[in-house]
Amino acid sequence: MAADQDPSLIPGGGHADQEISATTPAIRDGWRSAVPDLRVDEVCGCGQCPSISLIADHSPASCGEGGRTVVTAFLDDALVILFVDGGVPSYLELAPLDDSTVYTEFPDASALEF
Repeated sequence: MAADQDPSLIPGGGHADQEISATTPAIRDGWRSAVPDLRVDEVCGCGQCPSISLIADHSPASCGEGGRTVVTAFLDDALVILFVDGGVPSYLELAPLDDSTVYTEFPDASALEF
């Protein structure tokens, strides 16, 4: 997603049904538990970011309520956005704030500000 677009928009259309502040530690633990069952389905082709679409190798147990949740973290020069659909992480996006900024991989999680 380009930095000048609305960051609340979800790949594929629509808006978030739930914000991170409405989630509980148990729901976030459920998202983490789904990670081993995920694989990269598609890589963004923009050339400026390492954003990836995620898909489960098999149907994971429900990790929370249905709908969409968007979790946003910040870097000095980019946004990192996790889209969770139906309780399962589905898209991880790194959106540079400037067209001259290029990331080829995701930063270490310790660099993120929430």
